[in-house]
Amino acid sequence: RRATATTARRAASSSGPLKVGVVGAGAVGSYMGVRLAELGHDVRFLVMGSKPTPASIACKSWQGDALLENPRVARAPADLADAGEPLDWVLCGLKSTALEGGADEAFQNLLKPCVGPETRVQLLMNGLGAEEACAAALGGDPARVHGGLVYGGFGWADGAASHAGVPTAVHGGSLTDDAAQLDAAAALWRPVDGSAAPEGAVAYEAQPCLRLAQWAKLAWNVPFNGCAAPSGT
Repeated sequence: RRATATTARRAASSSGPLKVGVVGAGAVGSYMGVRLAELGHDVRFLVMGSKPTPASIACKSWQGDALLENPRVARAPADLADAGEPLDWVLCGLKSTALEGGADEAFQNLLKPCVGPETRVQLLMNGLGAEEACAAALGGDPARVHGGLVYGGFGWADGAASHAGVPTAVHGGSLTDDAAQLDAAAALWRPVDGSAAPEGAVAYEAQPCLRLAQWAKLAWNVPFNGCAAPSGT
């Protein structure tokens, strides 16, 4: 399935795409960003330092491939948001190890410049405590900070964000377990034009209790991590 960032935005213009910034555009962040663009959203990727601007971002999956051509790229967090048009969502695909030097500093530097008063933040990180640290660093309504447990098994292969595990899904929930926030999050993962989801679309499963979902993912990870570490996979 092929689409440019421009045509994706135009196709969704009648109902209005959501403006989404991706911070932490590794395998998980890139994969999720491309899948959201495929649904018709206006997605921008943060690419910092000397990394080259990609001409396209590809997703490879047994569920269905996707290719985003001419992706929108920002070189600084503040540039993810257009002047006068704050982001609706920020997806944070950072590794938990990125917070070891200080979660408050990481969130202040990478997220706060692109988060407006109405922006929601969707963390795509394992572990406990990141959502609380993010809410404290950003201020504002903590209900707008969402945790997300990613299922699927992701990596880079042949220059593409690759999925080779269980069907892709995000088990997400609001930090304050706010039901209205869950509805807003579920809408992000549906096609903007109301059509059927394309092959390979990520399933969003709303979690009424985020902490329970986090512990469930930890229990799910234990046997898989134990097998994967010795094998180097």
